[in-house]
Amino acid sequence: RGRTSAQLSGGMRQKLGFALASIHRPELLVLDEPTTGVDPVSRVELWRLVSAAAAAGTAVVMATTYLDEAERAAVVIVLSQGRVLLSGPAADVVRQAPGTVLASADGIGPDRSWRRGHERHGWVPPGQDPPAGALVLVPDLEDAVIAATLQQEATDV
Repeated sequence: RGRTSAQLSGGMRQKLGFALASIHRPELLVLDEPTTGVDPVSRVELWRLVSAAAAAGTAVVMATTYLDEAERAAVVIVLSQGRVLLSGPAADVVRQAPGTVLASADGIGPDRSWRRGHERHGWVPPGQDPPAGALVLVPDLEDAVIAATLQQEATDV
């Protein structure tokens, strides 16, 4: 109270922006990375506001790099360099993951591996066999997005 928006925290600024955008109950809300730079508590509060708007009938289109947020959407569209790589409900996007995701990057080059917490996952392109003894994973949304991006990079070379 009594502060300008420039004096608010990042989370409060994002919530204020959302409130201003939704005050007239629009039919469509377009949100560009609404939780970037927001603390975890404000992120949860902001998601409550977005969910309430959607439940009230507002269509929400959102760009995000946080895949746990993307999983909440009815439709996920994975874009890279202006191209649609994967699209559909999150479960369908995961099923569309190209190639094979491995639980270890052993025998996989650094350009086809990534860290997941304390582990390294690896990716083998479609049509290639994983290294002997490799543990094949059922991919999640993050693995699917990375695999699709690596596939695009491999075909763009």
